[in-house]
Amino acid sequence: MISKEEFCSVAGQLITDEDRKKYSKCKRRTTILLSCILPAIVVLFTILTLFSTQTGARFAFIPCGIVVLVIAALIIFRASSFEWTNFKQKYGAKVLKCLLGDYEYDYKQDYCIAKKIFIASNFAGKFDNYRGEDLLTVKIKNDDGTPSNAEFLICDLNVTETRQRTVVSNGHTRTEQYTVTVYNGAFGYVRFPFAFKCELDINPYSKRNQKISLEDIDFNKRFSVYTSDQVEALCILTPTMMTKLAALDKRVKHLKLSISNNNLYLGFKRNLFEINKKGRALDGRVFERFYDDAINIYEILEEIKNNNKVFKM
Repeated sequence: MISKEEFCSVAGQLITDEDRKKYSKCKRRTTILLSCILPAIVVLFTILTLFSTQTGARFAFIPCGIVVLVIAALIIFRASSFEWTNFKQKYGAKVLKCLLGDYEYDYKQDYCIAKKIFIASNFAGKFDNYRGEDLLTVKIKNDDGTPSNAEFLICDLNVTETRQRTVVSNGHTRTEQYTVTVYNGAFGYVRFPFAFKCELDINPYSKRNQKISLEDIDFNKRFSVYTSDQVEALCILTPTMMTKLAALDKRVKHLKLSISNNNLYLGFKRNLFEINKKGRALDGRVFERFYDDAINIYEILEEIKNNNKVFKM
């Protein structure tokens, strides 16, 4: 895979001059509004407050000033906001093509993995709201480099549960609803043409199997591992596999992995393909997260392809 610098250069060439001009215009608006309008409003209300002859009127200016400042801030935000959602829709697929051109893949920004597949992963408990986006489907390669029948699917998920609690206020009791995030991050899975001989869970939601310790002490500190068959689990968690999982966890945080029947599930607390909105210029660096996520996905795919003993297609 190309280096990040090369990728940013190639991705930057995809951005049209029209979009660059729109971005520059939004930046200029922000600068003008922040440097002129806000200071003028602050000075105006300071003068009115200081020179007011009535004490009550003086303090009345304070909440009025706060309201005006909030309105001004909203106007600035609205006037200077760049249409990042449309920008991602326009360039997302093109940028991924630069990164995953060696693979057969399909990218659908507004789709996600089916809910029943997520439920089977043992990554979360009960929930009542399931939303997702950025569905990427990649064909896993055979040893000779040709696409196999197995596919790796990964997407962003936001899974929540609505709960109720009792609140006592001024002697009255009422019930109110609140939302709890059950899972938020990337979720992926592979369905193999064979069944695994054991269940294996790394950092699961429910502990449905026996916890085991591995020879790698650092791995034991980083992950909680549960399995239905320790011997088979050790065939999967080879030293190379453990090293790669630990390295991946350092990059994405809160890595989860589950193997059950003929499925491998993978999850981590990081949203996929986010736009870097902090740059001063609209160039290839806005797609840096695309590169980082593609590297993570690429390494997962390569390990599945190369580990013939476990993941043979």
